Formats: sequence, C-alpha cells, structure tokens
Amino acid sequence: MNRITLLQLDTHFPRIPGDVGSVDTYKCELEIIRVPNATVEQVVNANPNQIDLDPFYDAIDKATGDLVTTSCGFLSPFQNELDMACNVPFIASSLGQLEYLKNIYKPSELQIITFDASKLGAAHLPEGCEDFAGSIYGLNFNAHLRNVIENNIKHWIL
Repeated sequence: MNRITLLQLDTHFPRIPGDVGSVDTYKCELEIIRVPNATVEQVVNANPNQIDLDPFYDAIDKATGDLVTTSCGFLSPFQNELDMACNVPFIASSLGQLEYLKNIYKPSELQIITFDASKLGAAHLPEGCEDFAGSIYGLNFNAHLRNVIENNIKHWIL
C-alpha cells in the first residue's frame, strides 16, 4: 500500500504517534482530509441517522489514497454507503470486525473502547452484533483526553 487517505473529523487537537490521525503512526504516506463541519459534537451521536454524510461524500471525492478510512467509529453504520461512494477500499471503523470476532469471542470476553460510551451503542454495531453493546467502554467524563477531544483543545495542557 502506497498511500492511505484518512477522513478526519473537523478537529485540531494534537495527535500523538499511535493515534489514527497522526502521520507518525503509519509506515506509508498518509493523506489527511479534515471534513469541514464534521465536529465531535455533530458526529459523536447516539442516533447515527442524525449525522450529515454529505461532507464525507465530498471528502471521498477528493481522496487520492489506495485505501480510505475514518478517524471516527461513530461512522460505522455507514460502512456500505460510504464504501459504495469510494473507488478504492473503504473502512469506516474497526467495529466492522465484530462480525468476524463474534464467532470467536463472547461479549463478556471483548471490550470496545470509545470516546463516549453513552453515545456508542447497538445502532453503531454491525447487524447481528447487538449483544456486544454491553461491552462498550468510554473515557471518564472528567478525563483529560476527553476534555481535549470534546473541546478541541489545540495544545497540550500539562
């Protein structure tokens, strides 16, 4: 693979190596397309049908990578729709792997880590994986990282 295109929410907080939005995470070239108006507040939503996908379709049209992915698992319900709009492989979220993993693990044996567990739920999981909704864990409401992401803090506060 020569190049990955990452559709990133309209955020500006620092991304450290290991984060999906850090160029230092990848061994290949990374193209980051920040999706205008796709804020944490707008996309991190318990009701996926309220997410405006038009900016993501526009971003896909601009993508030049050999693979397109996103920085946000809250887009997982739209894997098929966004993939159909893409002329290269598209991965909305690692949550799509639950269809495979449910054959290996029970919900009690697997944990799903997310930004906001109160908003990520069965509606975001692949069909037939709803039992894993009880395996979702999020950042504590008073966690520093949660504050950075939620408030789009552009610099580290130590």
